[in-house]
Amino acid sequence: MPARAHRRQHPRRPRRRPRPRPRRRPRLTVEQAARAQQLYDAGTHTVAAIAALFDVPRSTVYGHLDPDRIGDRHAGAGRVCHPEGDRLADEGHESFT
Repeated sequence: MPARAHRRQHPRRPRRRPRPRPRRRPRLTVEQAARAQQLYDAGTHTVAAIAALFDVPRSTVYGHLDPDRIGDRHAGAGRVCHPEGDRLADEGHESFT
């Protein structure tokens, strides 16, 4: 007798609900995450600098930043993204004025 036919003859037991898996404790506290968001939004620190400040990887900082505000700080924030941007803007380069 095949195994499937045997299983069909017996009533199915209800499945137990799976236990919730224990979650890891966040690497940044709520206060640290808020401070990281402030520093990022102000445009004074890069993600790498914030990660070094809190001694965590960049991926952790990205995980705590508001995903809707990541990448928005350069657009219209008055900052120049190019490493030589300040010098080029002072020289009147058309892309940086």
